[in-house]
Amino acid sequence: MGRYVSNISEVILDSIDLEALISEYVQLKRAGTNVKGLCPFHNEKTPSFVVSKDKQYYHCFGCGASGNAIGFIMAIENMDFLDTLEFLADKAHIDLEQYREKPQAGQKPYTPQNKDQKKKYFEITGHAARFFYMNLKKNETAMTYFKNRDISDETIKTFGLGYAEDEWRGLLDYLAKPPYTAEELDKVGLVIPKDKSKGYYDRFRGRVIFPIIDVQGKVIAFGGRIIGDGQPKYLNSPETPIFNKSNTLYNLNLAKNELGQEKSLIVVEGYMDVIALYQSGIKNVVATLGTALTAQHGRLLKRYADEIIIAYDSDEAGQKATQRSVEILEQADLHVRVLMLTDGLDPDEYIKKYGVETLRTKLKKSMSYIDYQILLLRDKYNLDFEDDRRRFYDACVVLIKPLPGNALKEKYVEDLKKWTHMPIEAIKKDVYSAPKQENQAPRMQNTRKLNKVTMIETRIMYLALLNKQNFDKLFELVKFEYIQDQRIKRIMTFLKGYYQVMDSFKIEECIDHLGIEDIKYIQLVLEKSIEPESIDREIQRNSRNFEGEILNQNIIRLINKIMLVKESDEMSDTEKESQLKKLNVTLVELKQEQAKLMKALGR
Repeated sequence: MGRYVSNISEVILDSIDLEALISEYVQLKRAGTNVKGLCPFHNEKTPSFVVSKDKQYYHCFGCGASGNAIGFIMAIENMDFLDTLEFLADKAHIDLEQYREKPQAGQKPYTPQNKDQKKKYFEITGHAARFFYMNLKKNETAMTYFKNRDISDETIKTFGLGYAEDEWRGLLDYLAKPPYTAEELDKVGLVIPKDKSKGYYDRFRGRVIFPIIDVQGKVIAFGGRIIGDGQPKYLNSPETPIFNKSNTLYNLNLAKNELGQEKSLIVVEGYMDVIALYQSGIKNVVATLGTALTAQHGRLLKRYADEIIIAYDSDEAGQKATQRSVEILEQADLHVRVLMLTDGLDPDEYIKKYGVETLRTKLKKSMSYIDYQILLLRDKYNLDFEDDRRRFYDACVVLIKPLPGNALKEKYVEDLKKWTHMPIEAIKKDVYSAPKQENQAPRMQNTRKLNKVTMIETRIMYLALLNKQNFDKLFELVKFEYIQDQRIKRIMTFLKGYYQVMDSFKIEECIDHLGIEDIKYIQLVLEKSIEPESIDREIQRNSRNFEGEILNQNIIRLINKIMLVKESDEMSDTEKESQLKKLNVTLVELKQEQAKLMKALGR
């Protein structure tokens, strides 16, 4: 092997209890003479990952992963073979020096220099964290930043918060000296090579620093927030030999010891959300690091928790991130709930405004994901209008139908009756009936006439189908993301790419790229539509009409939301007053925008 004696693997494997090792990563349960659990290498709901204590071997009957302790650590920790040997030797308290090969004739004897490069990288990041921490204590501006955010000295120490001076070589001059080099600082993302000359400069400058620590307590990377003006607002370390952001969660090193009997973790969006909750006594909280939640994150969370509460921002981006995250977490067989905060506040802001006890109450009332989705649908549709009630109803049936257990469905059946005034027998028929075939539309949609918005969207699509010039003009005037008919939105999205390479629409060119139903729909629209006398005037008229209808729907939704806030029993009077004030300001702005548009349309 060049470094250790040939039987070193056997020595280490004989000293490792595979069941105990794997139980640090997987919840294992006794199954006869073996133990089993959910495989950490793929998503599954039924345990198929088996560990044999007698054979010191594991095998997954789902994905085929198998091996011994060395193979397991190489796979789950993403280590190479030598790093894995040294990792396991450390666990088994084996001194590897006594197992080194003696040099053959003519070979230089082994020296410990660079024997463990990763260990050296950890030393560098550890020294950097201490450097940033000491800088913070000496910098009044940086300390004031944290004090203004109500961060205590104790919390600063707990999280090792720091400050990077606004200098080009502060850390470089401090650390790039024996036994460390500037190249090694570059390897762990602390400095950046200069473009046109030799040398390096500090990556983090003029920023408060958040050390990122792995579950073993080692500093592996940093996040920095700029003080004052400048971009980017947040800057994270790049991926390095010791840092993979898709497999790392901020504060998991501390949160894993604060799970409680429920084994629950709260997932938020930012460093300050984590720190604010932790300081307030809500310590089972983690955050991703400038990236969306990944399947790797899901598997990592599953090692420690049974339940996840998602507490993202309540804006549109936060809602989309919540939906993506729930899908990933449910695939990892985690129970998921969603925390909805009012006023568009993040957890840090919410604590400052309403206090931690109010937030604790909100956490206890966190919704199931289906309740969260239904709440968003109620916010989206105005249930005073028949067409919106039908859309709302159809969407809810799709959500409720797959739910397990009739008792749970029955609760939502009663809610649907209250919200939509539909006959309860009709609701039960839709909710309890066998799933429809893919090409069969929901019952209520079959008889629904085209509403005004859909008619405008269809006309816009027709104009876009005529040629690239029309599409380009419409693309400038119409916000495609607001198109409500999903089939039309899908076709318009396709056209966006299609017209990158084609000047005119030819249906035969699309057969391999669109579904047969979309092709049939395009043919029908082209056949039934009448070409206008003035294309430009038609484009202007329909784009403005579309904008007007979207504005009108937004106003109706906002009025509906105002009514929900007024009727809410879960908000304090202070919360209600604050949110209603903000909503009414928005309502006035939308109505002013609507008035301008109506004037332009001559109405």
